[in-house]
Amino acid sequence: DYCYPTCSTFTGTEAGISMFNIGDISMVSSIGTADYWDYSSSTTCMILGGKYKFNAGRLANTKSALCKIWIDYNIDGIFQSSEVVYSSGFAKLKTWTATITVPTKSSGKVATGFTKLRIAVVDGNGVAACVSTAFGGEYEDYGIFLVDDFEGPVIKLIGGANAKVGQGLTYTDSGATALDNIDGNVPVMVSSLPLNTQTIGTYTLTF
Repeated sequence: DYCYPTCSTFTGTEAGISMFNIGDISMVSSIGTADYWDYSSSTTCMILGGKYKFNAGRLANTKSALCKIWIDYNIDGIFQSSEVVYSSGFAKLKTWTATITVPTKSSGKVATGFTKLRIAVVDGNGVAACVSTAFGGEYEDYGIFLVDDFEGPVIKLIGGANAKVGQGLTYTDSGATALDNIDGNVPVMVSSLPLNTQTIGTYTLTF
């Protein structure tokens, strides 16, 4: 299990996370009610070697704050200092935006599977992912699926590539199979069915 971070205080609007989005994750959350929220049921996929833009924000910025993000790339349940993917510096920013580049498989720094992203916004200059801090602020966790999936599924026709059917008769396609390098056997959809065999011509089916 991942560690539970704590802050000295979590009230107010200066050091709290009011919104965060990256990929399929789009979260607008209340602040000032807790120092840690586990939103790991809100997930997105990241492809190894891919680039992903994030946006984070708070409700006010009259005081300086720091935004920091970790991703547990090696999926060991620990946010290492080497897994910091963003650190804003201590400044009076209301929103933070940047692009995260996921390590490639060949780097040896990343595994595939489910892991967590942790974001912190605190009113002090310096914060760790897994210790209690004397600063005020808020932490949030999100779910990440790390995948090595640059290849599309391979489709194999069950029947032949060409077929003939008499005018006015019903054409039934034999279908196809599809094998993905990550997801295994996946469903196959066929376009242009049913065919209007009352009209003579050449028809193309797309899988």
